[in-house]
Amino acid sequence: MLLNRDVEKIITSYVKEHKSGAFIFNGPKGVLKLFTSELVNNLVFKDYESFIPFNHPDVYAYGVYDYNLYYRFFINNVTNANKFVEFFLRFFSFVSSLRTEVELSEDAILFLHEFKRTKSLNTSRVEKFLEGLEDVVEKVSKIRSVGIDVIRDVSDFVSRTSISGGKVVIISGFENATTEAQNSFLKVLEELPNNTFVVLITNELDRVLPTIRSRSFIVNFMYLKGLDIKGIFGDTFDVDEGRYYSIYNLVVDSVYDVRSRLKKLVSKGFFSSDTSSIVEVANEFSEDEILTKLFFDLSSEVLNTLLLIRGKIAGLDVEFPNEFLSLVDREKLKKYNIAKLTKLQKLLDESYYNVYVYNIDPRIVISNFLLECLST
Repeated sequence: MLLNRDVEKIITSYVKEHKSGAFIFNGPKGVLKLFTSELVNNLVFKDYESFIPFNHPDVYAYGVYDYNLYYRFFINNVTNANKFVEFFLRFFSFVSSLRTEVELSEDAILFLHEFKRTKSLNTSRVEKFLEGLEDVVEKVSKIRSVGIDVIRDVSDFVSRTSISGGKVVIISGFENATTEAQNSFLKVLEELPNNTFVVLITNELDRVLPTIRSRSFIVNFMYLKGLDIKGIFGDTFDVDEGRYYSIYNLVVDSVYDVRSRLKKLVSKGFFSSDTSSIVEVANEFSEDEILTKLFFDLSSEVLNTLLLIRGKIAGLDVEFPNEFLSLVDREKLKKYNIAKLTKLQKLLDESYYNVYVYNIDPRIVISNFLLECLST
């Protein structure tokens, strides 16, 4: 089973010692929080092995997740699917178990059951399976929050008699739950029936109400070692066994070809000579939420590296963006003095705030930021 092994003993001990309770799995994206929640299922249900992961009738699964990102990763790596069969199975079994109006076809469910039994993926069948799920993934990717309607559904679910003697509720992306929903969820936590466990998964613990945090057992997840990544994905990703990674970041790098986008950001953004290339970059980085977040991450890397260069700080590892900055004419590099770079860092922070707090169109915000670079 895919598992962040550092927390296995903690979770097992808690479930065995308590009649009911709530977990908060907290940590960065891509560190197996969702898949570790399967351990709770295994501990509660003795017949769990007869079901595909997360698909037990006494499991309630819902939440915000990067469904489309991982779907695109699987599409791009169909021929490598046998290298990460466990990850593939658990991702799509979670999708199949979501308590939404979207349901997988009977053929898709049968495929997952057969796959669990054989642990083998036929490329042509995987391609057909993925093609059939395109509309499903598109619809579940529109889940952006956890509202009061979901909490009412959870309340109804835990109040009904279970067929196995226990129940598990798994909600991913709980930081996206509305305040109304979180307040309502408190009552659910206070009145949990025996042998009922809740797993709330979040990337931002401070966005979960303190009253919910105080009633939950918080498990903090760390980045995964390269050796563990290889154990899950084989040689799909180029990782150093001794370093630590996020599966999410590795998948983003794979799907979005981050290095080529960095090159474009440097050449046509920070060191652009005309507005048309700036418009091109702004359009590209505002195509979806991940690309917009990528723009801010990469821009911060570039500004920090330029500051290191201008400050003449030697001996630091600035290789990531520097392979492209080294291609820039030295005279162009000189236009970014320390005062200008400090101003741009502040502007980048303001731009981030404008996108994620004031919900201003990312295309406009990115264009304005890069135009300021051009005016230097």
